[in-house]
Amino acid sequence: MDEFKFYRLSGKASFVGVLMGLLFSTLVAIPCSFVYAYAVRYIPIIYVNFLISFGYVFVAALIYKIGEKMGHNRNRMISFVGTVVACTFCLYLAWAAFVAVLSKELNIFWVLIQNPQVLWECIHRLVQSGWFSIGSSKETVSGIFYAVLLVIEALCYFWIFIAIGMLEAEAIYCERCSKWLDSKLLPGSIDIALENDMLRTRDMATMDWLPRLTLVDPFPDNATYIQLHSTACDNCNDLYMLTAKKLQVSKNKEGNLETKESMLFQNLLINKKDTEELLRRLAEAEVNRQKAAEQKLAAEQKLAAEAAAKTPTPPADKA
Repeated sequence: MDEFKFYRLSGKASFVGVLMGLLFSTLVAIPCSFVYAYAVRYIPIIYVNFLISFGYVFVAALIYKIGEKMGHNRNRMISFVGTVVACTFCLYLAWAAFVAVLSKELNIFWVLIQNPQVLWECIHRLVQSGWFSIGSSKETVSGIFYAVLLVIEALCYFWIFIAIGMLEAEAIYCERCSKWLDSKLLPGSIDIALENDMLRTRDMATMDWLPRLTLVDPFPDNATYIQLHSTACDNCNDLYMLTAKKLQVSKNKEGNLETKESMLFQNLLINKKDTEELLRRLAEAEVNRQKAAEQKLAAEQKLAAEAAAKTPTPPADKA
């Protein structure tokens, strides 16, 4: 396999991107931390509290990612470090806001931000004394059990933040034009019979299946087919990529349609000529599919008409 025929990020680090991510996530986290704090404090349903707190981390991570991409960071290790730092600071802000709301003294929020040791002492006292109970129990959750819950919660926060905020391995960036690129779905559903050929594309970086391209109808309740996604830079016309995914559509026990995706190959580097040839063959395959569908429909209608002609007409009732 020639790995250079598949796109991968350049790995160029941009600390400006990380700083922008930290700045953006912090600006969003400050007001959101108070929303989180009031919700957790005054909504008595613990499961709702968990959802609200996870939503807080989700929003902060999403904003961090936007800022980091605006700063053009292409290094995933730097992105990982940035997400860990950003998540830590967002948790710090959340705790400062929560202590301020719990004490009903909102002004101490800024004091706690500037004094980590004071905030840590407040958290330690809160863990020892507790402030809530679970279910119908009147016993306050505190001590080691409360500390374990907080550790588990924090680990979940970091997992969500990294999963959402960290730069994806499949992200695509045009170095010449300094811009991130998005993929688009190409029209047509490709016959699953080409699956093994496309798996060879993953291993050999070739497109020998192109002359045998055939489209199928993706609408039956139980269908398996292949979809192609393309990514290109419209500015320089110098970067073209192709991705193939296998889709399996089936009905679940409730009768609803479910779609499972699996990657056949991803971000195969192709040139403009190959892209144009692919689009041309997709258009031809769609015309052939429509003709085949029309011929099938005409044959079914003919058979139905012949069957109706052979069916004897019942005698009319006599008055």
